[in-house]
Amino acid sequence: MLQYRDGDGAWQTSGTKYWGTSYTWYGITSLNQRSYRMAPCSDSQRCSSSWTGPSNAISISPIPPAPSFVSASLSGNNLTLSWGAASGATYYKLQYRDGSGSWNTSGGTYYGTSNYWSNVPPLSLRSYRMAGCNGSGCSGWSAASNAISIDPVPRTMSAPTSSLNGNDHTLSWSAVAYSDYYQLEYRDGAGAWNLSGGTYTGTSKLWVDSAPVHQRSYRMRACNESGCGAWSAASNAITIDPVPGTVATPAAGLSGNNISLSWSTVTYSDYYQIQKKDGSGSWAMVVNSISSTSTTWNNVAPVTSRVFQVRACNESGCGAWSGASSAVTIDPVPGAMATPSVSLSGNDITLSWAAVTYADNYQLEYRNGSGAWTPVSGTYTGTSKQWLDVTPVSARSYRMRACNESGCGSWSAASNTITIDPVPGTVATPAAGLSGNNISLSWSTVTYSDYYQIQKKDGSGSWAMVVNSISSTSTTWNNVAPVTSRVFQVRACNESGCGAWSGASNAVTIDPIPGAMSAPKSSLDGNDHTLSWTAVTYADYYQLEYRDGSGTWNLAGTNYTGTSKLWVDSAPVNQRSYRMRACNESGCGAWSGASNAVSIIAMMQAPTATLSHNDLTLAWTPLEGAVHYLLQFRDGQGDWKNAGTTYSGDNKEWLNVTPLFARSYRMKACIAQDVCSWEWSAASNAVTVYAAIGAPQAKLEGNDLILSWTAVSGMDHYRLEFRDGQGDWRLATQQFYGSSQRWVNVEPLSDRSYRMRACDTAGQCPSPWSAPSNAVTVGAANIIKTFEWTPATVTVGQAATLNWDIAGMQVCYEQQADLSWSEINLMSGAREGEKHYTPSTVETKWYCTDTSGVRYPRNVGEFIKANLEVTPLSAPGQLRQVK
Repeated sequence: MLQYRDGDGAWQTSGTKYWGTSYTWYGITSLNQRSYRMAPCSDSQRCSSSWTGPSNAISISPIPPAPSFVSASLSGNNLTLSWGAASGATYYKLQYRDGSGSWNTSGGTYYGTSNYWSNVPPLSLRSYRMAGCNGSGCSGWSAASNAISIDPVPRTMSAPTSSLNGNDHTLSWSAVAYSDYYQLEYRDGAGAWNLSGGTYTGTSKLWVDSAPVHQRSYRMRACNESGCGAWSAASNAITIDPVPGTVATPAAGLSGNNISLSWSTVTYSDYYQIQKKDGSGSWAMVVNSISSTSTTWNNVAPVTSRVFQVRACNESGCGAWSGASSAVTIDPVPGAMATPSVSLSGNDITLSWAAVTYADNYQLEYRNGSGAWTPVSGTYTGTSKQWLDVTPVSARSYRMRACNESGCGSWSAASNTITIDPVPGTVATPAAGLSGNNISLSWSTVTYSDYYQIQKKDGSGSWAMVVNSISSTSTTWNNVAPVTSRVFQVRACNESGCGAWSGASNAVTIDPIPGAMSAPKSSLDGNDHTLSWTAVTYADYYQLEYRDGSGTWNLAGTNYTGTSKLWVDSAPVNQRSYRMRACNESGCGAWSGASNAVSIIAMMQAPTATLSHNDLTLAWTPLEGAVHYLLQFRDGQGDWKNAGTTYSGDNKEWLNVTPLFARSYRMKACIAQDVCSWEWSAASNAVTVYAAIGAPQAKLEGNDLILSWTAVSGMDHYRLEFRDGQGDWRLATQQFYGSSQRWVNVEPLSDRSYRMRACDTAGQCPSPWSAPSNAVTVGAANIIKTFEWTPATVTVGQAATLNWDIAGMQVCYEQQADLSWSEINLMSGAREGEKHYTPSTVETKWYCTDTSGVRYPRNVGEFIKANLEVTPLSAPGQLRQVK
């Protein structure tokens, strides 16, 4: 039996019996200082009146309510969670979720009304809910807290970009996700990185009018409450130089009227500016920007005491002006000079002139006569110049101009002229010439000569003056008597005297006329002709006359020397003889007697061989004076053979020549017995006489006709003729090859025979026609299988169809309304005819030819015919033709 009480209250008896030594109650919600006591009982349910002492007191509180609120707050990445206290709760449980995801239960227990987490990792829309708990259990979950997010530490930035605009400096970078701000470090060159004192937002930073820096680069990192990413790579480096220092005093130079200026480099300078001042005038800018340390002004107009200053500049500004350079002065170009004056004292020349303002020196040119002006190297100062012992000059004049660094004035007018002539030099060796008995002498001009003198000498005799004064450079003596080894000397003279005598000219000799010659001798070697004679004293050359037979003497068009003349391969001559005479410059001797006579017969032209079947004709061009002709022949490239007789006239014919191969001929002309041309003519064309081919053989196989023959070696094709009975032979248009020909489905023919001849590739047919073949007869065959109109009778306005089937023919021809013929190439077919509107009988007429060109029907007036009957309408009325 069990009793219980709460605190010090009255004991209450449980209505339940208990066995064993323990008991468990489930689902008790609350107890408050509950204690128990027990009394033992028997099976008869009699219990002891003595209760045990009270048990220890226990309390079971009620399950607390859920917290009234839950709130999350952040400080950096430190999180504080606060909640309302739940009555009776001794601790709390926690759930969380991200966004609208599933709730997750925290493994810990929480006490009080808040909890703090430091350095919380990144979260995204994290919210919380809680339940109040005690020993009796836990409440339901509270409402969700507000959502919080903790961003991740930003990623590493791309390298920023640094740019300058003058001394204004801009740093730009790309935004980084999750960044709240950016930190910046900088360094100069390869030095240590320095952290900038502030933080930066946005994507750029501008520093206006920055102080000088050198090789300044930057790096950045992105930051938020969770921390900062890694530092970026370094930006490009920039340099902002300080204002340059003062340029050292520049150096000005002068070359002609070109002014140069140079100065020393200044550190940090990007460019330089230059100003000028003339004398006591004001400074004026002349160069606003130049990067080099020197410059030149060309062709500067005249200036006086010009000085320059230079200053160095960069983006930070310009330094102070340098000291003034040395002064330069450019005088104006001098004016034109007055005409100089030249004077002569013996061979000494003095040139005088007037000084010119601004002139530093003078230039000089001279000329002889009206020739081109020649500059004198070097320059002159003062007002005169003397040249001593001057070599000869002719009409020499001078002109001058004044010069300085700015240039030269115009040339003066020409001075007066002077002339210094020397004694003439030695004449070059003169040249003596001889024409007949006329002597000529010529020599070269000598400078400064006014005239020439001439002396002569014959052989080893003495010199004698022959011309005392002559102004030309040649002379002639006519009809001079014979002389031996005459030479001449010439010398040049002027008012100063005469030069030395020239060397002796070549010697000239005038021989006496030669005596008469003996008769020359003429000889032949084939067609090569030699004329020989005996030399004659004093002869320089020989003249020649010739004649044929007893004809008139003719003078040869040229002169001859030596003692013989050879004419190679001479032209034909007949009884040609010669006479000669010896000549020199004095004249010619008497003609010699006539030489022996010689004859040269021309070589004939190549003869021409022609064939007419087996008849051979050889034709040639006759030679005048020939009494007969010799003939040789050969076959192919064999040896030449003599014909057994002589020939006359201009041709020779051989009838029914036996076969021969590549036979050619050559000929000689003879003007008497054994007096013939030296050379044979060129060979004639080669001819070949072929044997006639054997008679062909004709045979029939049904309506097919086969013609066979024996092929001829060396021939390309064959021509064919045919005849019926003893009629005329007719030539087939077709060429035939091989050794047989078949005609299929031959139309009727009677007593047909054939003959053939062989032809070469050029179409020449040298062999005669063969004997006729055996005659064959082809009975009537069904050549016209069909040729009719269907239907054969139509009413006016109706059409009919022409049907045909023709065997053994190659092409047919149809007569048209205008009586012309149209070609039909299909040997079977059908076609619809035109409609007819007048009752009549329409006749259709054809003829055809086979592969040999043979007509069918055979007779010209016969045709293949089909008639179409066009009948009138049976009903009354008129049929209107539709067009």
